[in-house]
Amino acid sequence: MEEQIKEKSEELDPASQSLLDALNLSFRILKGIMVILVILFLSSGIFTVEQNEEAMVLRFGKIQGSMVDRILKPGLHWTWPYPFSEVIKIQAGQEHTLLIKDFWYYEKEGQAAKKAPDTLNPEEDGYCLTGDANIIHTQWQVRYLIIDSYQYFTQAKDPQELLQSILCQCIVQVTAGFSAHDALRNQVDIVRNRVKEMTQEHVEKLNLGIEIQGLAISQVAAPRQVQDAFQDVIRAKNERDKKVEAANNYKQQVLNKAMGEQAEILAKAKNYALQTEKEAESDAGYFEKLVLLYTENPDLFMQMHYQENIPKLTEQIRELFLFGNQGKNREMRIHINQNPDLHRIKAPKED
Repeated sequence: MEEQIKEKSEELDPASQSLLDALNLSFRILKGIMVILVILFLSSGIFTVEQNEEAMVLRFGKIQGSMVDRILKPGLHWTWPYPFSEVIKIQAGQEHTLLIKDFWYYEKEGQAAKKAPDTLNPEEDGYCLTGDANIIHTQWQVRYLIIDSYQYFTQAKDPQELLQSILCQCIVQVTAGFSAHDALRNQVDIVRNRVKEMTQEHVEKLNLGIEIQGLAISQVAAPRQVQDAFQDVIRAKNERDKKVEAANNYKQQVLNKAMGEQAEILAKAKNYALQTEKEAESDAGYFEKLVLLYTENPDLFMQMHYQENIPKLTEQIRELFLFGNQGKNREMRIHINQNPDLHRIKAPKED
């Protein structure tokens, strides 16, 4: 076409030639602009997947790639720009938090400091029924990870909303199996663990690609209208528990003391028995030796034994009188001094 324009331009006058040259320049500029637009359009398909993210590409509404490569990892990627393709990014590498307030009473701004209403309003106030037909209020907080981005995107239109519905269903079902006192105080951890286990089971059955990391009961309370009565019951039970604990501690102290005394008495008795047994064995051995000596020479034994034991027997005697066996019908008069101080005066020795 340009050659035809050139051939015709040679036949035209200068004015027409200038017009053709301007048109030719305009075509060149338009081509350049179209090339730039195509380059810009194609470059708009470049996208970045950040850390803690995973991405999938939809082309005409269909996820591209096989089971191995359909999930795009962090880095730089390219696909056909919109409207041919659409990039879906999912926060798969970080922990997500969901707060459940469906079972908490309605609070207006600044209402906490005011007196609670006389009755519960079912249209505004959330609540949960317990197994003993009482009402409690709870707030829950669940932490979860997206472990399969493909399932998370394809199995539900709004996975977080579905997770909230599952969690609420499990809370209602589990709470109905406990009394109000247990759900509020005694078995809070058991209630929480059962709700967590049941929620994870439902999530796995639905293949939501979610794993529950933790579940906490952020707040738990009795109805505001009977809060004072619940507190009185709790205080009374706390007081009872303290007294029972004090009684058990005293009981344990008495038992420990008695066991200690028992062990001490048994130890002393055992030591005394061993000592007595050893003394008896020693005495028996001593008397056996004496019997042997007596058997060998009775007269010599009696004389030696007499000389050995008389000094021992007379150690504590203050005055000793010895009389020979000579003479008969002898009269002996022994003057015993009644003054105890004179006992300390020794008689002078005879030369």
